[in-house]
Amino acid sequence: MQCPKCSGATLTAAGQHRACEHCGGIFVSEAAFAEMLATMSASGDTQRTLADYPIGTEPCAHACPHCSGAMLSSSIERLHVERCAVHGIWFDRTELERALAQDVTTQQGIAHPGDDALGRVAETAVAVASGGAIALLVQYIGRVLLRHL
Repeated sequence: MQCPKCSGATLTAAGQHRACEHCGGIFVSEAAFAEMLATMSASGDTQRTLADYPIGTEPCAHACPHCSGAMLSSSIERLHVERCAVHGIWFDRTELERALAQDVTTQQGIAHPGDDALGRVAETAVAVASGGAIALLVQYIGRVLLRHL
């Protein structure tokens, strides 16, 4: 699969996800993102689901890395992301961890890139290396394991 943002860059597999080492973006399946939302919001007051974030109708400039079809512009916690209705969601560098931040809800989304949601994630010792996606996945896996113990 090719990165939708970087000309000629190949996405590398990271479990169910595909990441671009050049730009730090990550392509996540809808099912995997839904599971991440459920896990990350399990301890919060508000349970977030994928149904809270409908797919937009405006085509994006970038194609789906899986099928090369047009992705649609969508909003997740006021972050503008690109989604393929069949294959998944493209998150630019740091967007995945900002969308999953525990204390971000639909009522208090992120107004501007770099707002304190990313800082709150960093303060909880989640490294921002490689766009933070790998560190976030480690945190997610830890939460899943704790839930099953």
